[in-house]
Amino acid sequence: MVFLSDFIDTADEIEERLEEIEISGDYVPIERIPSHEVYQWMENFVAEIVAPKDARAAEKLSIALMGKGAFRRFKDVLHSVGDEWVQAWYHWRDDQLHTAMKEWFESLPLTIIEELPEKHPS
Repeated sequence: MVFLSDFIDTADEIEERLEEIEISGDYVPIERIPSHEVYQWMENFVAEIVAPKDARAAEKLSIALMGKGAFRRFKDVLHSVGDEWVQAWYHWRDDQLHTAMKEWFESLPLTIIEELPEKHPS
């Protein structure tokens, strides 16, 4: 699985990487998770994980989620409220991503699933 946005900054780099992947033929494109869905993950994290244990941190994070630039503010505030919450967020986000990817794979038509390469890391 390759997340192009994690490694590439420019449109040219994205296009170049996509060409490399297409040449290999071993890919199934996955659409980016919509930002509104990731935003919902952040809101749920604050409400379900942070708020029950640390009302002050939850309030700061909730305020960070308001208005434009919420993603950057959330990250900045998250780092300011403590490493415990940074680790908790990344664990939470990874769980949400795992669930989203599992649902995506389950939604594929059977013909695509049958054509997926059976490569396993050695």
